[in-house]
Amino acid sequence: LALNIIQALMVIAAYVTVFFIIKGGFNYMTSAGSPEGMASARKTITNAVIGLVITILSASIVNAIAGAIK
Repeated sequence: LALNIIQALMVIAAYVTVFFIIKGGFNYMTSAGSPEGMASARKTITNAVIGLVITILSASIVNAIAGAIK
């Protein structure tokens, strides 16, 4: 049951990551050369990727622990 919930949360996290990458890209394109806008957009994209990596690592750790218990 817990592994199914984690798998569903991984799918949601992937969709959220894609949304924030698209949002950051759109903000980057529409910043009109503003250094503050470009930096904010890059930070949005970076944070989205970091969040996805943390999500994948946490799911891998849970799967490893669940595999070791069985």
